[in-house]
Amino acid sequence: MAKIVILGGLLLGLLGLAVLGQAVGGAEEKSVPESGFGVSVSTDRISYAAGEPITLKLRVFNRTKEAIGFHFRDAQRFDFILKDEKGDEVWRWSGGMMFAQMLGKEELGPGQEELVYSATCEEKLSPGTYALTGVLVAQDNPMSGSISISVK
Repeated sequence: MAKIVILGGLLLGLLGLAVLGQAVGGAEEKSVPESGFGVSVSTDRISYAAGEPITLKLRVFNRTKEAIGFHFRDAQRFDFILKDEKGDEVWRWSGGMMFAQMLGKEELGPGQEELVYSATCEEKLSPGTYALTGVLVAQDNPMSGSISISVK
């Protein structure tokens, strides 16, 4: 399983969100830290055959003792974006979709520490290395993480 964990912490005052990244790869599974909040992006494998579907997951977690709210402009909560080696976007989960125009809020903290969003990319990709980015599209606390996958 390929995975990247983005850890964040609240800074006092108007400084907002601090984000740190740690890449984790291979078949080795590492646990999400017991404290902090952030996102974790993963796929079911690191390497795929051309045309093979890719299962994607975005985990949003809050292991702090304080609740954190995420506000959204519409019904969309997440997105996945795939870029080729040149940096050109080749697939976007939300591409061509429409979302209900309604304000929304998700809250994470004690009692509900994690949200998991998943999708499948069925794009017929050419062999190469791709950057996959998972995004929490909250307007007040947007977070993202990226990993590399290869298609052979």
